[in-house]
Amino acid sequence: MMRVPPRFDWPFISVIGALCVLLVSCVREGSAYYNLEHRGERLTNELSELVADTIYCPGAMSSLSGQWLLCDSGLVFLDHFSVGIKHYSLDGRFICENIKEGRGPGEVTGTSWASAWDNQRKHLVVNDKNLFIQVFDDRDSLLSYQRETWIMLMDEKVDTSKWKDRLLSPDLLDPQVYDYNFECERVYSFDGVFYMPVIIEHPKLNGYDKSVTSKRYWKEASVLLSFVPGSIAETKKLLGRYPPVYHNKNIPVFATYDFFVQNDRIHVSFGADPNIYVLDLDGNPLYSYGVGEDRISLSFPQTRSFEEYEYTFKSQRETHGHYCRLASAGGHVFRTCFTDEGKWILQVYDGDYLVSTFDCHDDIKIIGASDGWIYADAGADFRNEYFRIIRFRI
Repeated sequence: MMRVPPRFDWPFISVIGALCVLLVSCVREGSAYYNLEHRGERLTNELSELVADTIYCPGAMSSLSGQWLLCDSGLVFLDHFSVGIKHYSLDGRFICENIKEGRGPGEVTGTSWASAWDNQRKHLVVNDKNLFIQVFDDRDSLLSYQRETWIMLMDEKVDTSKWKDRLLSPDLLDPQVYDYNFECERVYSFDGVFYMPVIIEHPKLNGYDKSVTSKRYWKEASVLLSFVPGSIAETKKLLGRYPPVYHNKNIPVFATYDFFVQNDRIHVSFGADPNIYVLDLDGNPLYSYGVGEDRISLSFPQTRSFEEYEYTFKSQRETHGHYCRLASAGGHVFRTCFTDEGKWILQVYDGDYLVSTFDCHDDIKIIGASDGWIYADAGADFRNEYFRIIRFRI
């Protein structure tokens, strides 16, 4: 009896093959977060009042809008609207202001939008309003000033033909299609490497417009960019991605995140996710920790366009709980949380364990620790022209 060879339906097999490739690619996109080890737990259920001293710093010589850092046991303020590095003592006394606006030696032309104190190098690194990078030593001497945007300096040969390609067909793996993510209000410098939050707002690829490719964006876009100032093109690196909570629901209003770098690890907390993710310096997730607040329901409304995102951003953030600022200071990790009821909660972690939870009443930003005290920016009093810095012990 003659054996009849099997009949293959090639179109059908092609479809199955394509589906398999698609399935594998989808798993690969988000696989780094799946089956990730989660460490730690809540060691207390008590919600305590945050007891803190308030330090009043004079601010009449500033716009009262900017960023506070704690640098070598002193407070430093960098104004968003005027050039200068203002120094204060830890008890709030104004000491001096250095650096002038101009194009001469030791002068700069751009104000700081986000700055970081590199404790290992004792350098102050500034990402200014022009997206130029300024580096100062611990005496405010200007060490380097790159008078081109870091976006341009990532292009080794400044090949203008590539810019047309980026306009027509953006690539999520291309660092130069990313911009600084202003909503995250953070940069970090660790042992000479500069880290910043990034975002893509390209008209053909972004996380706002569902008619473009928002789902692909949330699965594949990077969240951080790192480089060494002075050799940006050679050292640039995209790091990290959004966790699965963003993959199936378009919630850019709650896609803010915060991070810090410590002991060769990057800690990242996202607005819509109770977990805090720990990445290596290549952006690969290693494990997570973090405890969700019962007062945050994680029920977030979707938006469909940038216009809807912009119009609803403030109202949604005021009526839906989310996770906010993340910082490391004094051997602890701190995370602020905004609850569904409009309360501000401060979580305190010792290692991977949640050891304290405080009602802090207002939005605060942890800026550092000194002599056992934790210092935080509690906002400015515009009417009386002073800053409020609080300090407390754990």
